[in-house]
Amino acid sequence: MPVLERFRLHGRRAFVTGASRGIGRAVGLALAEAGADVALAARDEARLTELAAEIEPLGRRAHVVPLDLAKLESIEPAIHAAANALGGLDLLVNNAGVTYRAGFGIEDPAEFDRMFDINLGAVLFACQAARPHLAAGGGGVIVNIGSIAGTKGTGLYGASKEAVHALTRGFSREYANDGIRVVALAPGQVYTDMGARVRANPDEMNTLLHHTAQGRVADPAEIAAAVVYLASPAADFVTGTTIAIDGGRDFFARR
Repeated sequence: MPVLERFRLHGRRAFVTGASRGIGRAVGLALAEAGADVALAARDEARLTELAAEIEPLGRRAHVVPLDLAKLESIEPAIHAAANALGGLDLLVNNAGVTYRAGFGIEDPAEFDRMFDINLGAVLFACQAARPHLAAGGGGVIVNIGSIAGTKGTGLYGASKEAVHALTRGFSREYANDGIRVVALAPGQVYTDMGARVRANPDEMNTLLHHTAQGRVADPAEIAAAVVYLASPAADFVTGTTIAIDGGRDFFARR
């Protein structure tokens, strides 16, 4: 197979969470551009409908899935319905997430529950719900969006994302016999709504950029491109790992 053909996703069917904005929106559009039909899941149905209208002229199907991932019991029926609408599933992208700004100083148990339900619980239940559909098609790919905050141990948000990295490793072993690859990405700072608080704080932003080799924030499309690679046959030997995509943030300090 020619090398560029290995990156194509023609005929694949994907389910993307948090698809109404930021990384998820970019992922939905990129997968469609690569040839996949996509189920777009998030709470904001209006934004999903707008994205679907961008995708359909590409000749791909876009199925809108209004879904509140904090309601864990709603995930399985949503994935089953999307699989029925698309005629199966080949790819799950667990992108949706929420952050908490106060490090480890959380005081409201309800807020703690919400963050871990969405950042970790939704990933768990989505993987479990997607597994039979992926296996029925002869295998597939799950891409979990973690965070460099997990590998760096940054607050409770980082703890929830490091748990996603651990879940990725475990599921990659458990699902291997079904022909399912499970991988994670750990983005650094990305130009999304979630990162707006950091970008609005000059001191915090300058510190972050000082420790980033490229000295800038990522565009969501750069994360989406990595998802396309991981979802494609080009990455058929990649599973069970978390790949940092952070502009060289981990061990670098700019002079």
